[in-house]
Amino acid sequence: MKKLYVLGFLASSIAVQAQTLKPGTPANESKLTTREIKDVTPPSPVINPNNGRSMPTSGQGLGKNSRWITVGQTQFDRPSNASTYRRIIAYPDGKKSVIWTTSSDGPSASYSTRGTGYNHFDGTSWQNFGNARIEQFRTGYSNMDFDPVTGKEIVFAHRVETNSRSTGMIFSSNTGVGSNTWTGVTVLDTTSNLAGVLWPRTVISGDYLIVIGSFTDSSSTQPIRVDLNGVRSPQVYSRYNLRTNTWLVKNQTLPGYDGTRYYAGGGDNYAIDANGNNVAILMGGLSDDVALWKSADAGATWSKTILDSFPVPAFNFRQLLLDTPFSSDGAVAVKVDNSGKAHCFWALGRIFDNDTANGNNSFSFFPGQNSIEYWYEGRPDSIVTAGFSPEDGTDNDATWTIGSVIDDRARYGNLSMTTAPTIVSSGDTLYLLYHSRTDNDVDGQGIAFTDIFVSTSTNNGATWNSPLNLTAVMGFNSEQVFASAASDCRTSLKITYMNTGLQGFFDATNNANKVGPYDIVYYEIPVTDIFARTVIGLNEANDLFTIDQNYPNPFNGTTTIPVKLNRSSDVKISVMNLIGQTIYEENFANSPSGVNNFELALPNIKSGVYFYQVEAGDFKSTRRMIVE
Repeated sequence: MKKLYVLGFLASSIAVQAQTLKPGTPANESKLTTREIKDVTPPSPVINPNNGRSMPTSGQGLGKNSRWITVGQTQFDRPSNASTYRRIIAYPDGKKSVIWTTSSDGPSASYSTRGTGYNHFDGTSWQNFGNARIEQFRTGYSNMDFDPVTGKEIVFAHRVETNSRSTGMIFSSNTGVGSNTWTGVTVLDTTSNLAGVLWPRTVISGDYLIVIGSFTDSSSTQPIRVDLNGVRSPQVYSRYNLRTNTWLVKNQTLPGYDGTRYYAGGGDNYAIDANGNNVAILMGGLSDDVALWKSADAGATWSKTILDSFPVPAFNFRQLLLDTPFSSDGAVAVKVDNSGKAHCFWALGRIFDNDTANGNNSFSFFPGQNSIEYWYEGRPDSIVTAGFSPEDGTDNDATWTIGSVIDDRARYGNLSMTTAPTIVSSGDTLYLLYHSRTDNDVDGQGIAFTDIFVSTSTNNGATWNSPLNLTAVMGFNSEQVFASAASDCRTSLKITYMNTGLQGFFDATNNANKVGPYDIVYYEIPVTDIFARTVIGLNEANDLFTIDQNYPNPFNGTTTIPVKLNRSSDVKISVMNLIGQTIYEENFANSPSGVNNFELALPNIKSGVYFYQVEAGDFKSTRRMIVE
């Protein structure tokens, strides 16, 4: 049985150099080693490059019937700090609306034009491609809902001026589905020197809009820090009656969210969902409990359940954490099913602190966790792993090809390598989407790129099928992150995400070379393609051919690629460099069954690492080779 190697998953005997964190600031990624954790035999995605580093505007995705299309662009490359937002709605008549955090200018201008980008599919075509925002003010991190009574789409975003002063939320609505006429009003605003609430998540339950957000910490422009119930910069919720236009609750803490178990809040460390009058809020963080708040009366009253407790309540960076406890990295997702029960997911996190002398300034964390954990309210006694990134068994080795370092430029804040879960369901079938680093798709420094994966369950989460890579078909050295899925998944998954050509978030110190624009992609995959697993790019489905390692390897000038065909076929062989550019391509027509030794003459390419791809029929397979 093939062994899966992942990064930093076990608590015992692990050799990992952790990074030091300061509260409220992103972490640098750490040096990692691989560690065998369990025997599994998951299907292994095979990379399917396109002809160049930049992604085309549209194309075929995973499976013969799936399609993706670029629907917007932005210069702002941070779709979230942790948990994913609700950024796509699919309607019964086939219409679809997508939002994202957009900006037509970059970091040098402090993203002065940042706001909510919006595009709509009217059943025939997408209408509003570009990077324009719907608001008149600088906003960010928007969440979208649909009000079935008024027929309007609602977008909630926080407002932050270019001087970093937060001034409340912008509550925007259009005149109807697909309308690009928007009206926005400022709500939940603050005084000139009081820190404001940021990073809103919203949901509609009956006649009520429920908002969960987080107070930012103090800054030079807003020097008064917010403390509620003993929690610094806490998570807070608000409740709005859509019919009477009345705020019933404004920026209050949930019951049980206080200084006995929490030291401070965090940006985007929460998710929210509703089904009828049942509402669920899930929270987590690197040094926090994973906890669920439930309401059966549209957010009027709440009860709390701790799903996974952190060993040191209200950890304030002064206590020793020498046993490197597991936690959540802050990226969580929750889904309320038709029975009113909550399906809860979180990306595994892990930290330690061996120095109490540094006060509340730092602790250490391990970014190499490769697990999305799952807990169901209907089965409250177990936590299981529902998602991970599988090792690629086609590369003729037994380890992850991730390199020894996830460096500063490749990081996504304080998040683990497998993170950003989002969940949708149809009856007892659950679709868990997340992004993770991909074995074998690496850059020149050996750092793995990130793809979108899906894990499925057909029995309401009792067991989970092996993950599928949904975006490997989009090419080498292309990164897809922070997927958001439409709740309507009866016949197809409808997702949106950001595609970039470089890894990680922009950072003036560590990732200054990352520049936009970045693509916002809509991707639709029939669920029959997912469950049939007869999809382009999966080696297990390839009954046509197998490939062996080229020889000699390394080589200089010419090399031979052995391909065993189970039946005669046309064969195409391509060679790509590390940034995904095709530098060689040759077709071999009517190649016979049996072993074919295809000789490639490559006399003029520079020394280095390259990839060769063999394509025949509907199948593609890729391996590495070295030029001396």
